[in-house]
Amino acid sequence: MRRLVTGVLLASSFSLLLAACGDNTTTTPSTTAVTTTESFAGDLTQGTTNTHSFKITTKGVVTATLVTLTPLSTAAIGFTLGVYDGTNCTVVADSNNMRVSTTLTGTATLDGLTLCLKVYDAGNIMADSTWSYTATVTHY
Repeated sequence: MRRLVTGVLLASSFSLLLAACGDNTTTTPSTTAVTTTESFAGDLTQGTTNTHSFKITTKGVVTATLVTLTPLSTAAIGFTLGVYDGTNCTVVADSNNMRVSTTLTGTATLDGLTLCLKVYDAGNIMADSTWSYTATVTHY
């Protein structure tokens, strides 16, 4: 009887040892892209455009938001998101109806691009008037 109990205990210990060693799971760490928010500010007069360039690290969604517009915060101006070549801003997304707290969204399909935000008079700025704005761009 003693021999049977010893055999059962030995078999149980051996199966526990195998259970502890049997699962070789490899964990691969995931990388999460870091979101960057950049702020831009400027002044517009009738018919003018300002271009702001920024470089992304990783492809993905790019969002531009109109944060402030003075002296008339309820008016609309224009935004263009595009690819910047050092001179030109090639349009990816555009809206001539950007109001405070509205966003314009585009998607960058390549890593490391230089992009641009064009801010322009959408036909609402009166002659001899200057409007000031702040905008943010969020990207990876």
